[in-house]
Amino acid sequence: MPEPARVLSVWNEKEKRRYAVLACPSCGGRMLALLYAREHTCETCGDELELDWDADEEETPDEAE
Repeated sequence: MPEPARVLSVWNEKEKRRYAVLACPSCGGRMLALLYAREHTCETCGDELELDWDADEEETPDEAE
């Protein structure tokens, strides 16, 4: 079984929040994504990205019903 993907994250002391550091799929620029938020905007090109943080998790038999 492959290891789960690791996400580089940074802590913003002023806001007291943790952000994931992602590469924009359009331009390769940096995106700071609030962990577990769905929509994010690229700092370079302004493109928007929607993430589904739970997409890789497998359903348990109880959740499938």
